[in-house]
Formats: sequence, structure tokens, C-alpha cells
Amino acid sequence: MEEKPGYTIYFIDFENISVIPESSFNPQDKVVVLIGCGQKTMTTDTVKALMTEKHHCELITITGTGKNNLDFHLCFYLGKYHQTTIPEVAFRIVSKDKGFDYGKG
Repeated sequence: MEEKPGYTIYFIDFENISVIPESSFNPQDKVVVLIGCGQKTMTTDTVKALMTEKHHCELITITGTGKNNLDFHLCFYLGKYHQTTIPEVAFRIVSKDKGFDYGKG
């Protein structure tokens, strides 16, 4: 799959990705971290990696529980961003869930 020019928005499924690879991001990228309601803490290293001035970060805490609840919310936010951003933006899902494999390029 050909890489789009511009910046990338990363959607991170923090339920199963607890270490965020800061070195993967460019300064213009945006990082959206979805956190399940059962996750009460983040390590200091993770918070430091997210809050650097190198990129924009948004933390979204998902309320409620249920099978694939966070995954459905991730898809919703991906669609929302896709609808409201310029065509040159690329989207990436960072998750260990196998259900997202078909959408990874």
C-alpha cells in the first residue's frame, strides 16, 4: 500500500499496547490513545512519551465494558477523523487485536 503524503494519525489500543513507541512518530503526527475504563494507571515513561512537544496527543477514556467495546470506539474515532481531515492524512492502528489486521497496510 502506498504511503500518503502529509502527516499520520495513530490510533493506539492501550488495552493491549502498553508501551508506546515514541520513536515511530514524526513531529507533525497526531497520536490518539484509547484507554479502557478498567485501566487505572499508566507508567511515568508512557506519560512522558505521550506528552512530549514532538507531536499532538489525545487521550480518550472509554466508559463501559463489553466484548470489543474499545475496538468499536476506536473504529468510530477513526471514521470521525477520516471524515474531517484532509485527504493527505494517513491513518494507522496500533493494536495486537487480530481483527484489525485486514486494515493494516
